[in-house]
Amino acid sequence: MTMPDLVAERDFSPQVKRWLERQRNRDFHALMLSAGSDADRRNAALQIECRRKVRRKLPEAAANDAFLFPTLLSVEQCTSEALAAYHASLVAPGSSVLDMTSGLGIDVLAIARRATHVTALERTPEVSYSLQYNASVMGLDNIDAVCADSVEWIKRTDRKFDLIFIDPARRDGDGGRIYNLADCEPDVVDLMQRMLEVAPEVIVKASPMFDIARAVKELSPYVVAVRTIGTESECKELLITCRRDSQEPVCREAVTIGKEGVSLFGWNPDADSGITLRICNSVVDNQILYEPWPAVMKSGAFRQLCLQYDVAQLDLDTHLFLSDEFNRDFPGTAYRIAGVYEFNKSSIKELRSKYGHINVAVRNFVMTATDLERRLKIKSGGTCKLFGVRAAGEMRLIVGEPLALVLFFKHAGHGALILTLAYALALVVFFLTTTYAYHHFGKSAVVDKHFQRNDCEAGLFAAFGQLGYLLFVEEKATVAAGLVVIICAVEVLGYIHVFNPHLSVSNITESIHKARFSKTY
Repeated sequence: MTMPDLVAERDFSPQVKRWLERQRNRDFHALMLSAGSDADRRNAALQIECRRKVRRKLPEAAANDAFLFPTLLSVEQCTSEALAAYHASLVAPGSSVLDMTSGLGIDVLAIARRATHVTALERTPEVSYSLQYNASVMGLDNIDAVCADSVEWIKRTDRKFDLIFIDPARRDGDGGRIYNLADCEPDVVDLMQRMLEVAPEVIVKASPMFDIARAVKELSPYVVAVRTIGTESECKELLITCRRDSQEPVCREAVTIGKEGVSLFGWNPDADSGITLRICNSVVDNQILYEPWPAVMKSGAFRQLCLQYDVAQLDLDTHLFLSDEFNRDFPGTAYRIAGVYEFNKSSIKELRSKYGHINVAVRNFVMTATDLERRLKIKSGGTCKLFGVRAAGEMRLIVGEPLALVLFFKHAGHGALILTLAYALALVVFFLTTTYAYHHFGKSAVVDKHFQRNDCEAGLFAAFGQLGYLLFVEEKATVAAGLVVIICAVEVLGYIHVFNPHLSVSNITESIHKARFSKTY
């Protein structure tokens, strides 16, 4: 498929749009079969499927109906926009950058917003062409997409850059995983000296499965920084920075991209040798248990965690941490210990009777998490987490409760607690009052007749009254549950009304008043 064969979603013909409308509930493979040899329909199916796959990974690109997705493979292999934004933050403003393995170009588009110029090498023609097109769609005129083999291109070029970014393929020709940099394509170990002749700095993106010490050894003596990058649930990649003729010590950093921003945890690994790993002597209820984020775990900086955050590790190879007081700066998820149990039949029986749902994880334990779940016979889910661990030399089952509410009140203080309790009390009073009012006036009455309101608040008032009446007077819990859905819908419409005053909800509210479910009962 070449560039002329590809069109963006906005350019679909009316006939193709009508075909998509008829086929929209079918999966991608069925769509492609239905499209047959019709190039326009096949491309339309591709654009729609790619948007389905990347709407969370690439929200900006997916929302732009002019953005062009050339192949499914390029979409599956591309960097997320959040990670690309972090990569771009490592580029000095005004730099000239060479991306040797651009692919779909999400990194290129992010870097181009900081750099003076970006040259993007990609050997697949339609992917390279689409990158140049997407650059113009995004309003970027400082990107030069070159369709070429990056190894041959860099060997021949006489151009110079400030930075090279390279993300070598992490699978072999048979699709198997690769665990050494020298086995990747391109071979960054073999190319490093030439890349550092073209640019003084090279950033290598590598698989999180790679052994960090081995990767540093392969690229020695050029390595100056190693970063483990991830989210709060997964380690995504390693970033290895190499510089020409550098004598700097290798700095290490764990980067977690979360909902509240980017968390950085950095240290000098040369200092680790002088730090003693603190091991806890016991685990008791109400202590704080910390589970480091995946990028921190991958970094292996366990001594530094103990030193910087005043915590102790559960056991020599059990990388969970403990403290008596909550440390909000710890780079991980915190739990308050709700129970510590010996690993035996009576404890398992007690846990089974106490928890209907619980999430299970293991650290340095005698069995896998899956085997422990089978042994417990407790459904997965809920808010609590059970850790099977070796702690203080013994096998233990530790139940942790999330600290979300604790965090809220710790940040907001006693005022937040008072306001929350007051709000909860007001809801209870409101609920009981509306229930009484509805029962007193009769289920066929229209609340507006008594309260002279015709807006969203009156609708909620009536709905709460109906809900209480159904639950406590007529004891019809099933229909009461249905009314909860209506209450939620009115709440949503109320928010829409706040942000768009021209959209009236009075008609919808009035219909709720009139419906009243009175004919049903």
